[in-house]
Amino acid sequence: MKKQLSLLLCAAIILIVTAGCWDYRELEQRGLVCCLGLDRAAEPGKIKMTVSVIRPGEVSSDTGAGGVVRSKAAYYTATGDTVFETTRNFLMQSSRRLFWGHNRNLIIGEAMAREGVFNVIDRFVRGVEPRLRSWVFVAGGTEAKEIVETVSKMEDGPGAELDALIKSSTSLSVVPQVDLKLFIERLNSKTAAAVVPRLELIRAGEKTDAGDYPGTSGPAGAAEPKRQRLKLSGTAVFKGDRLVGWLNKAESRGLLWALGKAQSSIVVVKCPGDESSLASLELLELISKIKPEKRGNRIVITVEVQTESNLVEQQGTADLATPEALRSLERRHATVVKNEIHATVKKAREYNADIFGFGEAIERKFPQEWKELESRWDEAFPELEIELKVKSRILRVGRITRPVGPR
Repeated sequence: MKKQLSLLLCAAIILIVTAGCWDYRELEQRGLVCCLGLDRAAEPGKIKMTVSVIRPGEVSSDTGAGGVVRSKAAYYTATGDTVFETTRNFLMQSSRRLFWGHNRNLIIGEAMAREGVFNVIDRFVRGVEPRLRSWVFVAGGTEAKEIVETVSKMEDGPGAELDALIKSSTSLSVVPQVDLKLFIERLNSKTAAAVVPRLELIRAGEKTDAGDYPGTSGPAGAAEPKRQRLKLSGTAVFKGDRLVGWLNKAESRGLLWALGKAQSSIVVVKCPGDESSLASLELLELISKIKPEKRGNRIVITVEVQTESNLVEQQGTADLATPEALRSLERRHATVVKNEIHATVKKAREYNADIFGFGEAIERKFPQEWKELESRWDEAFPELEIELKVKSRILRVGRITRPVGPR
């Protein structure tokens, strides 16, 4: 008996020590994907994939001739009938086996997004290497290939600028933050529509919406940027798995107000008593509720939004610390929030895309009524009655109660 137990113990130890090594590869044999772009190829029916790849052992921060920082990543483009076939076709350009566990960004070209993404997303959910926490973007007005090439050449490290852009967006609350997991959940929803940030490529010498040149410190038009830059410029709206349109900056923030996801934001309003001056209000807390209600034989959606903000800046000399002025500021803040949500609702009706998840809210509260409504949701959603209730509260006005300036 002791001999048999000893043999079993030895066998167990051997299995534990050797398990998991069948697919072992040296790090130097791998290409670490940090950014992925998906486009439609010129050949009908084929997929074009572009990857930004870090090559372990070859990464260098040294400067070359003229003080130019050497690229920290290489980028490759391949085509194929399926995503999996395309990934294998990269071996014809590089001997390194692609490793997807470090990929942080998935960018879908606009043309592919408009045709549908189900067939190209499946591989990145089914496989064990791809990260479900990778950020998802749609390339607005360009191919994903161009953006991946730009990312590969950036001095801050491949993919670092995209990470910085999406994380800094919380301070402005102008685009949603969507990873692959959330994107897939929305694509598989019976009624809720998916949204992802729109990523725009600002080329050298091209002006931004604000009229300035990204990457320069001088006034607009004074100089051109030395390199291309990336910009988050709104939200892509999907119907099913197809891109159907865009939300601009105000409409994107309206969506975040309604969903309670505007973590931080600056609202600029005119000063009470001095309409030529402006005041900046910084959001501190946001509470949002989507409440379906039955009224007779119809269902009404009430969106309740409550905000708390601080007065962080004031132009002009009006005294905004009085109770009357504060109440006026609160009303103006609430009006901005309400107008932006209204604009988003209007655009959602236009696209007939339930980006708010109203259908899911009705299903949770009124499951019986939803059984009848679900089959005709495409007809019911554009006609759905929606009421907005917005309350704004200003907590503090800063360390001074009167504005700086002559009185």
